[in-house]
Amino acid sequence: MDKIIQKVADKYGTTPEQVRADISCMINEAIKNRNNSPESQALWKELSPNGELPSVEEFLLFVTPQAKNGCDSKKRRF
Repeated sequence: MDKIIQKVADKYGTTPEQVRADISCMINEAIKNRNNSPESQALWKELSPNGELPSVEEFLLFVTPQAKNGCDSKKRRF
Protein backbone atom coordinates (compact mmCIF):
# COMPACT_ATOMS: atom_id res chain seq x y z
CA MET A 1 0.00 0.00 0.00
CA ASP A 2 2.89 2.36 0.75
CA LYS A 3 4.15 2.06 -2.83
CA ILE A 4 0.77 3.02 -4.24
CA ILE A 5 0.46 6.00 -1.94
CA GLN A 6 4.00 7.06 -2.86
CA LYS A 7 3.15 6.85 -6.58
CA VAL A 8 0.09 9.04 -6.05
CA ALA A 9 2.20 11.52 -4.07
CA ASP A 10 4.83 11.60 -6.81
CA LYS A 11 2.22 12.07 -9.52
CA TYR A 12 0.64 15.04 -7.76
CA GLY A 13 3.83 16.55 -6.37
CA THR A 14 3.03 16.03 -2.72
CA THR A 15 4.01 13.79 0.17
CA PRO A 16 2.64 10.38 1.13
CA GLU A 17 1.53 11.93 4.42
CA GLN A 18 -0.56 14.49 2.54
CA VAL A 19 -2.08 11.78 0.35
CA ARG A 20 -3.08 9.83 3.47
CA ALA A 21 -4.49 12.98 5.07
CA ASP A 22 -6.50 13.77 1.93
CA ILE A 23 -7.92 10.24 1.74
CA SER A 24 -8.76 10.34 5.44
CA CYS A 25 -10.54 13.65 4.92
CA MET A 26 -12.55 12.15 2.05
CA ILE A 27 -13.55 9.19 4.22
CA ASN A 28 -14.76 11.59 6.92
CA GLU A 29 -16.72 13.63 4.38
CA ALA A 30 -18.28 10.49 2.92
CA ILE A 31 -19.40 9.39 6.39
CA LYS A 32 -20.83 12.83 7.21
CA ASN A 33 -22.68 13.07 3.88
CA ARG A 34 -23.85 9.50 3.41
CA ASN A 35 -27.47 8.86 2.69
CA ASN A 36 -29.61 6.49 4.67
CA SER A 37 -30.58 4.19 1.84
CA PRO A 38 -30.40 0.47 2.59
CA GLU A 39 -27.64 0.10 -0.03
CA SER A 40 -25.54 2.84 1.51
CA GLN A 41 -26.00 1.49 5.01
CA ALA A 42 -25.04 -2.02 3.85
CA LEU A 43 -21.85 -0.75 2.19
CA TRP A 44 -20.75 1.19 5.27
CA LYS A 45 -21.54 -1.78 7.51
CA GLU A 46 -19.41 -4.02 5.27
CA LEU A 47 -16.61 -1.46 5.14
CA SER A 48 -16.69 -0.80 8.86
CA PRO A 49 -18.50 -3.59 10.71
CA ASN A 50 -17.35 -2.28 14.10
CA GLY A 51 -18.75 1.19 13.37
CA GLU A 52 -15.35 2.87 13.51
CA LEU A 53 -13.91 4.90 10.67
CA PRO A 54 -11.85 2.68 8.39
CA SER A 55 -8.15 3.34 8.05
CA VAL A 56 -6.84 4.63 4.74
CA GLU A 57 -5.57 1.12 3.97
CA GLU A 58 -8.88 -0.54 4.85
CA PHE A 59 -10.75 1.95 2.71
CA LEU A 60 -8.46 1.50 -0.30
CA LEU A 61 -8.57 -2.29 -0.02
CA PHE A 62 -12.36 -2.10 0.02
CA VAL A 63 -12.82 0.31 -2.90
CA THR A 64 -10.13 -1.08 -5.21
CA PRO A 65 -12.08 -4.20 -6.28
CA GLN A 66 -15.21 -2.03 -6.55
CA ALA A 67 -13.43 0.44 -8.82
CA LYS A 68 -12.25 -2.36 -11.10
CA ASN A 69 -15.89 -2.83 -12.08
CA GLY A 70 -15.68 0.60 -13.71
CA CYS A 71 -18.87 2.10 -14.97
CA ASP A 72 -20.75 -1.18 -15.15
CA SER A 73 -23.54 -0.26 -12.78
CA LYS A 74 -24.68 -3.89 -12.61
CA LYS A 75 -21.37 -4.85 -10.99
CA ARG A 76 -20.48 -1.65 -9.17
CA ARG A 77 -21.64 -1.35 -5.58
CA PHE A 78 -21.14 2.37 -5.02
